[in-house]
Amino acid sequence: MAASGLLFRIILFILIIAIAITNAHTQSFECPNFSSTCIKHLKLEGSASTSGSAIQLTEENAIYPSKSFGSAGRVTYAERINLRDKSSNEPRDFITNFSFVVSSNQSIYGDGLAFFLASPNLPSTDKLQLRGGSLGVGLTDGDRELFRLGYRFLAVEFDTFRNPWDPVGAHVGININDMDSKIFETWWINMTHRKVCNCSIVYDSRNSILNVSYTGYKLSDGKVRKTTQHLSYSVDIRQELPDSVVVGISAATGRYSEQHALLSWSFSITPPSTADKEKEWKPVMITLKGIGIGAVLFLSLLGMVEISLRMIAKRKEVEVTIISQLRHRNLVKLTGWCHKKKDFLLIYEYMENGSLDSQLFRGESILPWEVRYNIALGLASALLYLQEEWEKSADENLVGEFDVKQMECLLVVGLWCANPDSAYRPAIRQVINASLSRRCETETQIEAIALATKRDGERNIEGKGCASVAIDTIGGHYYRQ
Repeated sequence: MAASGLLFRIILFILIIAIAITNAHTQSFECPNFSSTCIKHLKLEGSASTSGSAIQLTEENAIYPSKSFGSAGRVTYAERINLRDKSSNEPRDFITNFSFVVSSNQSIYGDGLAFFLASPNLPSTDKLQLRGGSLGVGLTDGDRELFRLGYRFLAVEFDTFRNPWDPVGAHVGININDMDSKIFETWWINMTHRKVCNCSIVYDSRNSILNVSYTGYKLSDGKVRKTTQHLSYSVDIRQELPDSVVVGISAATGRYSEQHALLSWSFSITPPSTADKEKEWKPVMITLKGIGIGAVLFLSLLGMVEISLRMIAKRKEVEVTIISQLRHRNLVKLTGWCHKKKDFLLIYEYMENGSLDSQLFRGESILPWEVRYNIALGLASALLYLQEEWEKSADENLVGEFDVKQMECLLVVGLWCANPDSAYRPAIRQVINASLSRRCETETQIEAIALATKRDGERNIEGKGCASVAIDTIGGHYYRQ
């Protein structure tokens, strides 16, 4: 009888969460590879084709004959994406992550790859003007002139060939309605190494900011080292795009070619986090026997979504609100929450491989020495930065005009949050109080925090694996591997 009652409660809970997710109008998909399960939700256009678990976006010819001019290929999500929430008409946030390889064995190559949001009347990839420097998104006459468009788009381009409108060298740019980038940064890429590159794009509709993080590979000290760069641009996409758009990734070649292999892709668009509005779904509290405070429960919601549930007691609503607004590719996303009085139910994205903490301290295998050394080196570097070099973190535009004690306090609070021992980490309320104050309460407090961080770091390094500057959780968010 007790077992049937528990089963009923679990089923009821699943239905409630499923309704909540539906009401949130979330449109999302995740393809860690392009198996038959994932590919059925996507549409391949032009030269795009599957190759094993990847998608080849362009043809692999080295140099095209005079009668032809390159190729263009796209992969798009089968559904239209709504940039406004249907119930509230408010703009929506989105995040996308993808990994890819761009390579060539030729000395001259082109043209590149792009993530885009575009009007549904985006021309077919059969159109010649979408090849070359168009990257399958904009319209050009190949590599010489930009055309006026009859449609709208926003794109993040990874451009490897210099057209007349381009800067010198490979670059990452943000394009709005033409291929002349509004803002760009150098992209460090070696075409012969065939290294996997990653990109994370986050749009904050509340602040109208598009943030791009991407990786490349730079030659340093005779070695090819992975680099991460960032690009941000202020844009209100409601003014630039229609309410309903196509989302996709495209690539193109022109007189010269290169290979564009898409390895993984995920996309999610949700209503923005709101601090002053009640959630559209009612808060629910369910007690499951044997599952206590802090326990994590995994459920598969009828094949719809995988989540982790974490019960948290005696937390302030402001803390949960702040957590829900955090967006980073290395942080697990808080997808929803509800509360009753002082009890909170947080709903996290499910991590199939567990947290970084579990791999460091509770994994079945011991980390290799190279990994352990790099983590230890990162911790030592952070401590050196705190004690001797911390002023270097100040914005160069300040020209030394800042409160030294306040800067020192903020850096200490950052390390305090990253303490390897969760028992020594502050609550978000403490972080806010310390950060907003002009300085930490006393110099003794600064020294105590630094000493505790150093002591716990040294202690953990002696055990299995070793401590990094940011392991386990910050504000309840588990780090991805």
